[in-house]
Amino acid sequence: MGESRSRRQDAERLLLATGAVAALVLGYVGYRVAGTGYSPTDALFGSLQLFVLEGGIVEGGTPWPLDVARFLAPAVLAFAAIRVILLLIRERAMRWSVRLFARDHAVVIGATDTALAIATGLAAGGMRTVAIEQEALSPRTAAYRERGIAVVAGDVTDAAVLSQARPDRATVIVIAGGDDSLSLRALAACAEATNLSNRALQIHVEVIDARLWTELHTLGLARSDRTSVEFFSAADRGARALLDAAQAELARANDSLHVIVAGAGAIIPRLLVHLVRRAAAADADLSVSPAGACASDEFMRALEDAPWLATSGVHPRAPQEPSPQLGFVCGLDDAKALAAAAQIGREVTPAASVWTAISDPALGHALDASRLDLRRINLVPATAVALGASLLSESAVELIARAKHEDYVARELERGRTNERNPSVVAWSVLPESLRASNILFARDVANKLAAVGASLAPLTTAAGTYDLPLEARDLEPLARGEHDRWVHDLIEDGWRFTDGQKDPERKLHPLLMPWEELDEEEREKDRDAFRALPRLLARAGYEVVTAKAVANG
Repeated sequence: MGESRSRRQDAERLLLATGAVAALVLGYVGYRVAGTGYSPTDALFGSLQLFVLEGGIVEGGTPWPLDVARFLAPAVLAFAAIRVILLLIRERAMRWSVRLFARDHAVVIGATDTALAIATGLAAGGMRTVAIEQEALSPRTAAYRERGIAVVAGDVTDAAVLSQARPDRATVIVIAGGDDSLSLRALAACAEATNLSNRALQIHVEVIDARLWTELHTLGLARSDRTSVEFFSAADRGARALLDAAQAELARANDSLHVIVAGAGAIIPRLLVHLVRRAAAADADLSVSPAGACASDEFMRALEDAPWLATSGVHPRAPQEPSPQLGFVCGLDDAKALAAAAQIGREVTPAASVWTAISDPALGHALDASRLDLRRINLVPATAVALGASLLSESAVELIARAKHEDYVARELERGRTNERNPSVVAWSVLPESLRASNILFARDVANKLAAVGASLAPLTTAAGTYDLPLEARDLEPLARGEHDRWVHDLIEDGWRFTDGQKDPERKLHPLLMPWEELDEEEREKDRDAFRALPRLLARAGYEVVTAKAVANG
């Protein structure tokens, strides 16, 4: 729909431009051939006057070029005026529609290209989206309108401006201000513009400074109400999107993997971190080296900030042997990225690919049409992928909730309980919405759960968290009991009822909706397992549990 609207608008602009030029040329020619009394400048001036219904009549009869021009020029002007009026009416209608009817929508705040990419991705995913842009006449504002996205223009840190986008009725708010202090002020304005307590609301705030993001991104799991605030890094999300695209090839590595990386910018250290963690999870020896001086500089900076990477296979200089089995290019504009990919494509093993992050998703189609041989170069629109619908589905809370469910399924299968005996033993994507919501509420309260046993969250600074959380029985039992009570309360609130029979997600019937004291020991152990597994669950989203015992075991 957005593409067809854009094509229609492009056609309208072309029609207007062609008509205006034709009227101007025909008017000039008409005046020049009408008689000797018109100099070139007089003819040009007379031709311009045709657009405001002046002139067009000459002595001795009107030449046909001038006759056509004196009707064409005002017609072009009228068409342009009508188009502007319709645009203003449409914009006003969209604003009133937002104020009166917008519910369960997304609000994207920020005068940046990142904000535009996020709003475009959310709208393309079918979510109604309202953007707040600093300038009413900026190119981004026009881009929003072309995509059918309602725009509110004004100060993004002004609560009165934000309220026009109805954040009080939104389910998602994304802030990408391009400046961390500006984004934090916009977050404060959001709190002023809407009541954030006890609402099913996701707030995602982009943080550009890597060290500030490291400090802030654990705070997203420190709230127990239904509103979650997550601080995200576009570089981190882009790195994960690039690696997700190459996951099948990464998984084919056996015991060792040599990767070569080219590029620049903040995405490089995040790519290194996630490469190391994935290799550790697969129990594979990893060697990562740079391609080129620029990448070497990025590697050195990454090692200064995270020295543990050096002990995990990250090298600031490229070794001669063995040949790289995989290549990655990221952080470059599309033309430079293609050149770098072609260069390192000659260095990797013949069966390997070079995974290349690009900003324009249409580039791959254009290159396919040109019949270039790109069999060893895989183009990944990492920015579009990372800042679209996956911004929500790959949030830290969602990742932890998904990991908790996957851990639960694995333990149930170990106990011999398949989907036939337990309908919850299914993939996360097909799990009933109410059960997914319960896992998400568990994830949102994880920081408070850890605080209850004297532990806290911190950014993961090791290859992977693989240990179980060491808890004494006196600490574990009240946590497990409290989690069961919360789970029962949430399901009953969602309409579930107790049954003596088997669990039935479609009819919302569950045999375990009972007090903790009435559960058998095997069911109680499942709640205890959820807390023991916290370090492994949190590692999926880039966090670790900090306790004295964890440090001693780590």
